[in-house]
Amino acid sequence: MKSTKRILCAFLAVLTLLTLAAAGSVRPAYAAKTAAELEEEQRKAAQIAALEQKKKEQQEKLKDLEKQIAEAKAKKEDVMVTKKLLDQRNQLLLEQIDDTQNQIDDAAAQIARYELLEQEQYELFCQQVRSEEERGSLSYLSVLFKATSMADLLNRMEFVNEVAEYNKTLIAAMKETRENIKAEKTEMEAKEAQLGEQQDELQGKLDETTKLMNEYAADQKALEKMHAAEEKAADEIDAQIARLIADSDVVPGSEGFIWPVSTSKMISSPIGSRVAPGGFGSTNHKGVDICNVGYTSSVYATKSGRVLLTNSSGWGGGYGNYVVIDHGGGLTTLYAHMSVVKVSPGDTVSQGTVIGVTGNTGASTGPHLHYEVRTTTIVNGKSVTVYQNPLNYLPGYIAAW
Repeated sequence: MKSTKRILCAFLAVLTLLTLAAAGSVRPAYAAKTAAELEEEQRKAAQIAALEQKKKEQQEKLKDLEKQIAEAKAKKEDVMVTKKLLDQRNQLLLEQIDDTQNQIDDAAAQIARYELLEQEQYELFCQQVRSEEERGSLSYLSVLFKATSMADLLNRMEFVNEVAEYNKTLIAAMKETRENIKAEKTEMEAKEAQLGEQQDELQGKLDETTKLMNEYAADQKALEKMHAAEEKAADEIDAQIARLIADSDVVPGSEGFIWPVSTSKMISSPIGSRVAPGGFGSTNHKGVDICNVGYTSSVYATKSGRVLLTNSSGWGGGYGNYVVIDHGGGLTTLYAHMSVVKVSPGDTVSQGTVIGVTGNTGASTGPHLHYEVRTTTIVNGKSVTVYQNPLNYLPGYIAAW
């Protein structure tokens, strides 16, 4: 009997340890916390503290920017100064939204882990019950009635208590997992509500930006300054691209072009001379504007290559947040006015890689994607850039001009 008891107890102990280890070290409600659990709690506490500190700093920056914006409006500051402040404020709001979304994603992942753990615990419990039913030796009354002496009875009672304690431990772990799922879901619902409020706030600020820029569009002097600054910044970007292209070792890919967005093929402004839309932007348009994209459309690399330049500061000399990709052979593409840039200089991208999100930064009165295709060659020892018509590379476009 002692041999049978030892074998069964050992089996249950091993089964318990293996299951708890596979499930992520589930701890009974009354047991001491493991070192790994304490470390995880400390990590989460540090993460929460860091997020709270970041949020505090963001709120202070937002407060300062709102003050500067109000002062700029009151003084009727240069349109470029005001737009840059507006872009910086909107960028901070986007960062807050990203932080909240990341917290929601983390909570969802944790819930999935807990639900998997709960299923494993339930299956283990069912297995334990079936095992007790199938093995006559695990029937409590059967075990006790088969005792041959008082000493044997006491041994058998000890074994029964150990099995009962094991079941108690497993049930406690299942209850704890269920409570963890409930807590994570409550936290996630709160974050989702917070995300909705942040998105509403951002939309209000974006609408305010558009309204203010339309008001500035009536000021001819402001427009002239803006156009001059935009052209100067564009020339500086051109010079940077030319210098970097000279040292390029990117091998051109054999694939063709794809659309930089999947949500629209509507072109509001083609390449070449134009009347600046809303009074903003260059009158010598170097690319095309893809409209009806909103503030949330993913922007894709139209060909494979390497990221040459990026800007995430908001203004970008009129281009706002932009990305330039080197495709090899002197061919580059530029994507401008984005709300978010998701790549960095030096990154290798494949065709279709998400490089950003559409927006309204820089010299822009509404959300759209400005897209350019350039070829740079050396003529008589000098770098010469030619702006190609992107519509030659974007099949199926819809003209809205």
